[in-house]
Amino acid sequence: ARMPDSEITPLLRSVVNPSLDLPGDYRHRRLQEEVVPINQSQRKTVTGIKWCLEKIQGPPGTGKSTTIFHIIASLVPQDAKVLVTCTRNVAVESLAQKLERCARDDMLVAGNISRIGETARKYVIERKSERHPRAQSIAGKARDYEEGEQFLRDLINTKEQFMARIRRRTP
Repeated sequence: ARMPDSEITPLLRSVVNPSLDLPGDYRHRRLQEEVVPINQSQRKTVTGIKWCLEKIQGPPGTGKSTTIFHIIASLVPQDAKVLVTCTRNVAVESLAQKLERCARDDMLVAGNISRIGETARKYVIERKSERHPRAQSIAGKARDYEEGEQFLRDLINTKEQFMARIRRRTP
């Protein structure tokens, strides 16, 4: 089954055929330098972004996560979905720390929870679901149920002890 042309976005076209240079749908907002400082090279990269599929690469410590943060925070439409891939867990953590400062609660991190950093761990599906109000409500009910169950076990135990004492007293 072929996808209708009306559903094929420029990004999808670019992913399927990376040689296509399709323009991105960017909104130019003020850089959030007070949240994450940016140097001249990073600023040049951010202001030079124009395609719907971009690749940021460089050696460790060159500011890739800062550059990606500023692209997301100042260029990407606020309701848009963004996919960032990293080969190093330290890069995932660095970007999660920066994005967290902008209250990006809709952030979702995929990775081995034992290998990613503390900030990134907050955004894996397991942790996010624990914070969901419905999950918290269910967990509260489960705690109430467990407490009630323990109360009943204690009550039964007390009754059995009482009955044992009565049996010992009766000839």
